[in-house]
Amino acid sequence: MFFISLPHEVETIPMIEESLKLGKRVAAPVTGEEISPAEVTFDSGGLYLVPGAFGIREPTGKKVPPGEIDFAVVPGLAFDLEGNRLGRGKGYYDRFLKELKADAFLCGVAFECQVLGEIPHGDEDIPVKALVTEERLIRFGKKIGKSSRRLE
Repeated sequence: MFFISLPHEVETIPMIEESLKLGKRVAAPVTGEEISPAEVTFDSGGLYLVPGAFGIREPTGKKVPPGEIDFAVVPGLAFDLEGNRLGRGKGYYDRFLKELKADAFLCGVAFECQVLGEIPHGDEDIPVKALVTEERLIRFGKKIGKSSRRLE
């Protein structure tokens, strides 16, 4: 699952297109009172997305049960060095992330300037397992070698 990026966020459309070209099943959020994932469709004209409730482009494909999602690219206004993310408030994304498989891999994508030493977080906040910026890949949780390395 990918989020559909807003103009100030890391562009996710090329990642979605590449995933679809590789034969992956891809979902993206449909917004309403809660997040509901739907399949992203793709043809020679590109991705089929329509404006949603908050002006964010959304897929129109069939609904995807959250329990079927095993990898999610997660947005954030900021991330810290422990994997915590700062959303837009109200726990909208965190409530959705709790519906995914327990072993779903959550990966944040952000610009390096969005990575902070520490951000406020609570017990209800769901951290990511990795964070990718234009400069590095940071893995959180189990320590496998170095926790941060520069991307080449």
